[in-house]
Amino acid sequence: MINLLPKKNKQALLMERNKKVTYILCFLVLFFLLTLTLFLFIIKIYLNQKIILNEILLFENEKQLSKSEIMEIKAKNKVANESFSKLNMFYNRKVYFSKVVARISSILPEDFYLTNLFIDLDVKEVKNIDDDNNITVSVNRNVLVTISGFSPTREKLLDFKTNLENEESFKDIVFPSSNLLKKEDIDFHIIFKVKI
Repeated sequence: MINLLPKKNKQALLMERNKKVTYILCFLVLFFLLTLTLFLFIIKIYLNQKIILNEILLFENEKQLSKSEIMEIKAKNKVANESFSKLNMFYNRKVYFSKVVARISSILPEDFYLTNLFIDLDVKEVKNIDDDNNITVSVNRNVLVTISGFSPTREKLLDFKTNLENEESFKDIVFPSSNLLKKEDIDFHIIFKVKI
């Protein structure tokens, strides 16, 4: 095809064509930038939602973890309390029998001796729950003493019985009447409790 237009018109057409190509290219670049911006904005919204969701999940996991830690600490505390309770019970059961023997020997009359001495600990634990659901444990400790021995006379045996009855910490004295059958050379047997 032959172009018979004057050179001025040719240049005007070429300029017009170049303008249209430039407009199309600018439009395409702007469209690309707008599309890219929109795409990046959508990605930003998506990532923000993911971050918020992950923060919520993290917070929930921390709460569950803290609950499990609290439960673990409570379990350890319960085990420790049980151990302390057992230790307390052990120490509450501890009695120095030497003090009991010293009390008994201090009230023995002269020419009087023991042939057998049996001491047993009787511990009763009483648990009380108050209005605040606090548990208090009280321990009743008694020592059961059984003694056998020799008394030269009935009078000395009766003196020993009186001494036992006068001692405040000695309770529930069992003194069989068979101890008083003989006047002299008496083998006796007595049972009583010592309150500690």
